[in-house]
Amino acid sequence: MNNNTPESWFRYHLIVLFLLIAGSSASIIIIENSGSESLYWPGWYILSFSDEIELTNADELLVNAGVSGALSAANTGVNYMAIPQIDHVKLNNLDEVLVPGDPRRDPYISRLHKLFESGSNSLIYLPADRSLRSYRNILEGIDDFAS
Repeated sequence: MNNNTPESWFRYHLIVLFLLIAGSSASIIIIENSGSESLYWPGWYILSFSDEIELTNADELLVNAGVSGALSAANTGVNYMAIPQIDHVKLNNLDEVLVPGDPRRDPYISRLHKLFESGSNSLIYLPADRSLRSYRNILEGIDDFAS
């Protein structure tokens, strides 16, 4: 049997084509299921939503949908000197405790809220422990987030 016949070349090309298709399919499945990493804030996906949804309500909706570890101005805080001890305040309550102009309110503390704002929208950081598709499915199941 001669290995240089047109039939053997056809089989060879067919096998190569099959391997390429199988490899491509496997790569697509692996990439799709592993999720993509946020380029802006590695390890986190950023959820932007309008002020029509109250921030504390958004946090509660996500927790009720099974999302844990999300960061927002309503559940992220900062320590400050409340003489004689150090105290803690959530970022969305910062203006009530440390009014602008308070000497304890340094530039770092004053700018922290900007991590959770984009124009008039609020931001919540979702941990990248699941895929974007998974988060999309979760958010579509929450009436207030569905758009």
